[in-house]
Amino acid sequence: MAFKRTFILAIFTFGLMLGSVSHAETGNHSKQRHHGKVFKHLLEQLDLTDDQLDQIKALRKSGAQVMKALRGKKKKAVIDLDNVLMREGGSESDLRFAFINLQNAKAALESKRFDNMLAIRRLLNPQQQVKFYELSPKRHKKLRKRI
Repeated sequence: MAFKRTFILAIFTFGLMLGSVSHAETGNHSKQRHHGKVFKHLLEQLDLTDDQLDQIKALRKSGAQVMKALRGKKKKAVIDLDNVLMREGGSESDLRFAFINLQNAKAALESKRFDNMLAIRRLLNPQQQVKFYELSPKRHKKLRKRI
Protein backbone atom coordinates (compact mmCIF):
# COMPACT_ATOMS: atom_id res chain seq x y z
CA MET A 1 0.00 0.00 0.00
CA ALA A 2 2.80 2.46 0.91
CA PHE A 3 4.65 1.50 -2.26
CA LYS A 4 1.55 2.23 -4.33
CA ARG A 5 1.18 5.72 -2.77
CA THR A 6 4.86 6.46 -3.31
CA PHE A 7 4.65 5.29 -6.91
CA ILE A 8 1.57 7.44 -7.64
CA LEU A 9 3.18 10.45 -5.96
CA ALA A 10 6.37 9.95 -8.00
CA ILE A 11 4.42 9.78 -11.28
CA PHE A 12 2.40 12.85 -10.34
CA THR A 13 5.56 14.80 -9.44
CA PHE A 14 7.28 13.73 -12.66
CA GLY A 15 4.25 14.88 -14.66
CA LEU A 16 4.32 18.29 -12.99
CA MET A 17 8.05 18.68 -13.64
CA LEU A 18 7.68 17.65 -17.27
CA GLY A 19 4.82 20.09 -17.77
CA SER A 20 6.72 22.98 -16.23
CA VAL A 21 9.81 22.27 -18.36
CA SER A 22 7.78 22.18 -21.58
CA HIS A 23 5.98 25.38 -20.54
CA ALA A 24 9.31 27.11 -19.87
CA GLU A 25 10.65 26.07 -23.26
CA THR A 26 7.60 27.34 -25.16
CA GLY A 27 7.48 30.56 -23.13
CA ASN A 28 10.57 32.01 -24.82
CA HIS A 29 9.24 31.29 -28.27
CA SER A 30 5.89 32.91 -27.58
CA LYS A 31 7.63 36.03 -26.26
CA GLN A 32 9.67 36.25 -29.46
CA ARG A 33 6.57 35.83 -31.60
CA HIS A 34 4.72 38.40 -29.50
CA HIS A 35 7.54 40.94 -29.92
CA GLY A 36 7.45 40.47 -33.68
CA LYS A 37 3.67 41.04 -33.74
CA VAL A 38 3.98 44.16 -31.60
CA PHE A 39 6.67 45.60 -33.87
CA LYS A 40 4.65 44.77 -37.00
CA HIS A 41 1.57 46.41 -35.46
CA LEU A 42 3.64 49.46 -34.55
CA LEU A 43 4.88 49.81 -38.13
CA GLU A 44 1.35 49.44 -39.51
CA GLN A 45 0.11 52.25 -37.27
CA LEU A 46 2.80 54.65 -38.51
CA ASP A 47 1.48 54.68 -42.09
CA LEU A 48 4.94 54.20 -43.59
CA THR A 49 5.87 54.57 -47.22
CA ASP A 50 7.26 51.53 -49.03
CA ASP A 51 10.71 53.15 -49.01
CA GLN A 52 10.58 53.73 -45.24
CA LEU A 53 9.44 50.17 -44.65
CA ASP A 54 12.26 48.77 -46.79
CA GLN A 55 14.84 50.88 -44.96
CA ILE A 56 13.54 49.78 -41.54
CA LYS A 57 13.59 46.14 -42.58
CA ALA A 58 17.17 46.56 -43.84
CA LEU A 59 18.19 48.18 -40.53
CA ARG A 60 16.71 45.34 -38.52
CA LYS A 61 18.24 42.70 -40.77
CA SER A 62 21.70 44.28 -40.65
CA GLY A 63 21.63 44.52 -36.85
CA ALA A 64 20.09 41.12 -36.17
CA GLN A 65 23.39 39.28 -35.61
CA VAL A 66 24.70 41.99 -33.28
CA MET A 67 21.49 41.90 -31.24
CA LYS A 68 21.61 38.11 -31.09
CA ALA A 69 25.21 38.23 -29.84
CA LEU A 70 24.37 40.85 -27.20
CA ARG A 71 21.38 38.81 -25.97
CA GLY A 72 23.69 35.77 -25.80
CA LYS A 73 26.24 37.70 -23.73
CA LYS A 74 23.52 38.83 -21.35
CA LYS A 75 22.17 35.29 -21.00
CA LYS A 76 25.68 33.98 -20.31
CA ALA A 77 26.24 36.70 -17.70
CA VAL A 78 23.01 35.70 -15.92
CA ILE A 79 24.10 32.05 -15.90
CA ASP A 80 27.58 32.99 -14.66
CA LEU A 81 26.11 35.01 -11.80
CA ASP A 82 23.76 32.16 -10.89
CA ASN A 83 26.69 29.74 -10.88
CA VAL A 84 28.73 31.94 -8.57
CA LEU A 85 25.75 32.38 -6.24
CA MET A 86 25.15 28.63 -6.08
CA ARG A 87 28.80 27.70 -5.63
CA GLU A 88 29.89 27.02 -2.08
CA GLY A 89 32.60 29.35 -0.92
CA GLY A 90 32.10 31.88 -3.71
CA SER A 91 33.92 35.03 -2.69
CA GLU A 92 32.38 38.48 -2.67
CA SER A 93 34.87 39.59 -5.31
CA ASP A 94 33.69 36.76 -7.61
CA LEU A 95 30.10 37.80 -7.02
CA ARG A 96 30.91 41.45 -7.65
CA PHE A 97 32.76 40.56 -10.87
CA ALA A 98 29.86 38.42 -12.15
CA PHE A 99 27.36 41.14 -11.23
CA ILE A 100 29.35 43.86 -13.02
CA ASN A 101 29.58 41.63 -16.10
CA LEU A 102 25.79 41.26 -16.04
CA GLN A 103 25.31 45.02 -15.66
CA ASN A 104 27.67 45.66 -18.58
CA ALA A 105 25.89 43.10 -20.77
CA LYS A 106 22.50 44.66 -20.00
CA ALA A 107 23.84 48.16 -20.68
CA ALA A 108 25.33 47.12 -24.03
CA LEU A 109 22.04 45.53 -25.09
CA GLU A 110 19.99 48.58 -24.04
CA SER A 111 22.45 50.91 -25.78
CA LYS A 112 22.10 48.97 -29.03
CA ARG A 113 18.31 49.00 -28.70
CA PHE A 114 18.42 52.76 -28.24
CA ASP A 115 20.70 53.14 -31.27
CA ASN A 116 18.22 51.07 -33.30
CA MET A 117 15.35 53.25 -32.13
CA LEU A 118 17.25 56.38 -33.14
CA ALA A 119 18.03 54.91 -36.57
CA ILE A 120 14.36 54.13 -37.15
CA ARG A 121 13.33 57.54 -35.85
CA ARG A 122 15.63 59.24 -38.39
CA LEU A 123 13.65 57.62 -41.19
CA LEU A 124 10.32 59.00 -39.96
CA ASN A 125 8.72 62.37 -40.64
CA PRO A 126 7.89 64.57 -37.61
CA GLN A 127 4.28 63.33 -37.31
CA GLN A 128 5.41 59.70 -37.49
CA GLN A 129 8.09 60.38 -34.85
CA VAL A 130 5.45 61.59 -32.40
CA LYS A 131 3.21 58.61 -33.15
CA PHE A 132 6.20 56.24 -32.87
CA TYR A 133 6.83 57.54 -29.36
CA GLU A 134 3.17 57.32 -28.37
CA LEU A 135 2.81 53.75 -29.65
CA SER A 136 6.04 52.51 -28.11
CA PRO A 137 5.42 49.34 -26.04
CA LYS A 138 7.61 50.66 -23.22
CA ARG A 139 5.56 53.84 -23.16
CA HIS A 140 2.38 51.79 -22.70
CA LYS A 141 3.92 49.81 -19.84
CA LYS A 142 4.92 53.02 -18.04
CA LEU A 143 1.43 54.45 -18.48
CA ARG A 144 -0.15 51.28 -17.08
CA LYS A 145 2.08 51.45 -14.02
CA ARG A 146 1.02 55.04 -13.34
CA ILE A 147 -2.69 54.23 -13.52
